[in-house]
Amino acid sequence: MRAAIGNNASSYLAAKVWRPLMEHPASWSISSGVELGGCCIHATLRDYARLGRFALRGGVLPDGTPTLPDGWMLESTTGSAGNPGYGYLWWLWEGGTYAAIGIFGQLIWIDPRQDVVIVTQSAAPEATSGVQSAHRGALVEALYQRATASP
Repeated sequence: MRAAIGNNASSYLAAKVWRPLMEHPASWSISSGVELGGCCIHATLRDYARLGRFALRGGVLPDGTPTLPDGWMLESTTGSAGNPGYGYLWWLWEGGTYAAIGIFGQLIWIDPRQDVVIVTQSAAPEATSGVQSAHRGALVEALYQRATASP
């Protein structure tokens, strides 16, 4: 990635997305001098929600500035032949809903059809617990029902 962009991932993300979009600074876990790929960006709940809205808008900033290549979000939220339920770091559901899911309970859940983003932060005591995932799933379902209920 460094060769392609001429910089490290965190500097690139900060310049292209974070500073123009987010309210607070964030940090990215580093191992052996490089950012951990596919995880470990530490941000506020509201900024994770902004990241969800950014994805929902196809990678376009609120001022209309596109930051991702045309069609990249659609491609990233399309399953592969090897796993139709997983895109580019997004878990995929029928109907176009997708989510970024952290192993300690973090979640950015997006339903483009209903224009809904639900975010959770957590510091679960263990990684990827079935019980914790079920609780988080029930919370998301309850919030989703409330968000999409008729007034």
